[in-house]
Amino acid sequence: MRLVIVSAAVLALAGAASAQQILQLQSTRTPEEREAAFKAADANKDGKLDLAEFRNAMEPQIVAQLPAEAIGQLKAQRDTDADGFVSKAEFLAPGRIQIHP
Repeated sequence: MRLVIVSAAVLALAGAASAQQILQLQSTRTPEEREAAFKAADANKDGKLDLAEFRNAMEPQIVAQLPAEAIGQLKAQRDTDADGFVSKAEFLAPGRIQIHP
């Protein structure tokens, strides 16, 4: 997952993280590492991630910089078919993600 957060208003959600830190949050995982993270996080092995599983699939250093409510926003942006879950294809798809407070 490539994560780039672009929003000055994100400071309201950021808590202790500064705008500069947030703008630098970006996954460094390879495609293979992202696929392995999905597989490891899919606790019930149904091929899709709920919110808790999605959070577990994210890189810990990114999660640590974001408030809990931001994780839900990120999941919603990845859930392009709006079924309430993030499929493997949705998780692995490239793209930018923005958080709106």
